[in-house]
Amino acid sequence: MLSLKGIQKAYKDKTHTVKAVVKEALDKIKSEDERIGAVLGIYDELYINECIDRAESMLINGNATDMTGVPIIIKDNINVKGQIVSAGSKILENYKSPYDATVIKRLKDAGAIIIGRSNMDEFAMGSSTENSAYKKTKNPLD
Repeated sequence: MLSLKGIQKAYKDKTHTVKAVVKEALDKIKSEDERIGAVLGIYDELYINECIDRAESMLINGNATDMTGVPIIIKDNINVKGQIVSAGSKILENYKSPYDATVIKRLKDAGAIIIGRSNMDEFAMGSSTENSAYKKTKNPLD
C-alpha cells in the first residue's frame, strides 16, 4: 500500500490511476479489517465513483492538491451527506446524514476520496473503541 507521498508521486509520474489506488485501499480493508475491526462501513460505489471522478478531473486540469486522489476513512461521527453516520451507536445505525460537515466539504474540494467510516467509541465517549457498540479495534501491529 502506498504512503501519502507515494500516492502523490504515482499520480505525478502517471504510474497509478485514482481507481487503482482506491481499489488497492478497498482490497486491503476487505482482506484485513475482519481481524482489525477499524472500519464500520464502506460508502456506496456511486459515492466513491463521484469522488474518483472529481479527483481525476483535478489531476487532468492541473489543480490537484496534496489530498487529491488519496483514499481516506472518516470517523463515524462526521457527517457525509447521504451516507450512514452512527457515531458508533446502534441507535443511529441507519441514520443518513442530510448534509456534509465542513471538513468533508473541504476534503471534497481538495479531491480526497472518502471511502468509508471508521469505528469509534459510542458517541465519542472514549478513545480506545472498547465502548463501541459494534466491535473493538485492534492494533494491526500488535
